[in-house]
Amino acid sequence: MTPSQISIAIQWLIVSLFVAVLCLAQYQLATTRSQLTQALADKSTLQTDADNLADSLRKSNADKAALAAESEQLALQLQQVSLQKAELMGRHHALKNQLNQLLQDTTDEDAKAWRDAPVPNDVVRLLSHAADCAQRARLHDSVCVAARSTDARVPSDPSATARDPVPTDSANFVPSQPILSRVDAVSHR
Repeated sequence: MTPSQISIAIQWLIVSLFVAVLCLAQYQLATTRSQLTQALADKSTLQTDADNLADSLRKSNADKAALAAESEQLALQLQQVSLQKAELMGRHHALKNQLNQLLQDTTDEDAKAWRDAPVPNDVVRLLSHAADCAQRARLHDSVCVAARSTDARVPSDPSATARDPVPTDSANFVPSQPILSRVDAVSHR
């Protein structure tokens, strides 16, 4: 090979090397641009997510503050209800004591007869049960719910016709429970 051919080969080699370096740089530039575009898209998505989370956190904090205020209000209402209940219980006991005292101190013969009339324990228990069922706390009691419904029926007793009637003469007296007077029944509750 002649020196001019060697010089041309070296020039071609340098140009080829330069083109290869230029192509490699172009590829790296395209790859970097692609990565930059992806990073910008990821940044936009992350920023949107961060904004959504910030809004959610603000709403959550507002809800938390509202719930705290509502909790304080409910606590105050509960305290007021407790005070009213204590006041009503005090008034109830005072009126009950006043009623018992009026019944004890009466001079009216009809009131004395009514006061001293015996009240069977079954009647006292029935009235007490009705008063218990009237309370809100007992609304889910199955006995109270069945008694409260308008379509509840009294169960029929098929053996009722086979039983002996209640005796009416004094020789066959029916045993009874202890009898309370009306005053005892009122103070018993």
